[in-house]
Amino acid sequence: MFMTQLESAVAGIVTKEMCVVAEKERMDKEVLRSLVAEGKVVIPCNTNKTECSSCRDFLCSLG
Repeated sequence: MFMTQLESAVAGIVTKEMCVVAEKERMDKEVLRSLVAEGKVVIPCNTNKTECSSCRDFLCSLG
């Protein structure tokens, strides 16, 4: 079953993509999962992309 990064984060699941982004951002993966679940961080990642990255603060404004 496919889940989005947001759905996984809300369910308490840390995905491999979250682990990659957490390492790149030098932050704890659980902190990142929490931020994704709250909608404060977006991980633009899909099956057509070979690399995942974070979209945070100045890069993407969520409101």
